[in-house]
Amino acid sequence: MVTFGLFLLVVNAAVIGLVGWLLNGFVVNGFWAGIGAAVVTGLVSWIAGSLVGDKAAT
Repeated sequence: MVTFGLFLLVVNAAVIGLVGWLLNGFVVNGFWAGIGAAVVTGLVSWIAGSLVGDKAAT
């Protein structure tokens, strides 16, 4: 699962870079900035998911 996670990290960074390219007010300064933003986005999503939980699983 590590390789899938790394793949998703790169895909998220690419999407963040694409958004930075499409929107004038949103700037991504390079690939590593996109990777950093993808890591932050993933962490926030993971924390929010653990706080909210899955109602269907219970």
